[in-house]
Amino acid sequence: MKLGDPGYQDLIVGYVAARLAAKGVDGFYLDNLELVEHGPRDANGPCDSACRQGGLDIVRKLREKYPNLLLVMQNATGDITRKGSTNGVAFPTLLDGISHEEVYAPTYDATAESELRAWRGLGLKPCGRTFWIGTEDYVGSASNIKKACAVYARSRAQGFSPYASDASGGQQKVFYWPF
Repeated sequence: MKLGDPGYQDLIVGYVAARLAAKGVDGFYLDNLELVEHGPRDANGPCDSACRQGGLDIVRKLREKYPNLLLVMQNATGDITRKGSTNGVAFPTLLDGISHEEVYAPTYDATAESELRAWRGLGLKPCGRTFWIGTEDYVGSASNIKKACAVYARSRAQGFSPYASDASGGQQKVFYWPF
């Protein structure tokens, strides 16, 4: 992704998002934007200051073009997004919610949980609604009900909305846990 490239931004907002919106979607789930939290020398997706700002700008442009659609961002929950701005607008105010993967499983990530609590502390109320904060964790298999139950309990104890699946990238079905 070339987030800082105006042509790339136009492609996403004016072409890709436009076609999805025309299909009647309720909104956009913005995955892989954690790229904006990478440094310019990161081996897995380097992102310099222009890239970071471009990521924030794409979300603003989506909000401007589709003010009535939901915008939920996955994983990019650190200071860059929580304290960021785009064209004079506080970035968090552009979103309806956030989600973070692997907060409680397969291993506990105290930093991710802390970042989600910091977002909750912003007290955001998009269109008067509660700002949605979700967790998506991976418990290995559908038979690991005990682990899934524990993940849900920990997430809910923080006021988050939990979901657990088998493994990142392996999600072949929606899991309806029996608890």
